[in-house]
Amino acid sequence: MPEYWFASIPGDGNRTVAFQNFKAKIASSQNDLSEVAPLPIPEFKIGTLDTLVVLSEDLAKQDAAFEGSVSKLVETLRSLLGSEAPTKLAGCLSVNE
Repeated sequence: MPEYWFASIPGDGNRTVAFQNFKAKIASSQNDLSEVAPLPIPEFKIGTLDTLVVLSEDLAKQDAAFEGSVSKLVETLRSLLGSEAPTKLAGCLSVNE
């Protein structure tokens, strides 16, 4: 059964370069058995109250998108496991070990 991971990598300098470096390391260590895709998150610039309001709205949208992705993943796992879902689903869903 495939594993799905959401990873956060440090954005030292250019985020495109950081992503490409991460993708290259994963590909070389997994013999191209993995797929890496970015999850775009807007730049967070804090300044005025208006900017903070816009930022809070963006965070709510990102939270909903991430929650939807995780829910879809759980539903896919549940459908793949079939009748064994109640016993094996908890073992398939782990965060930080």
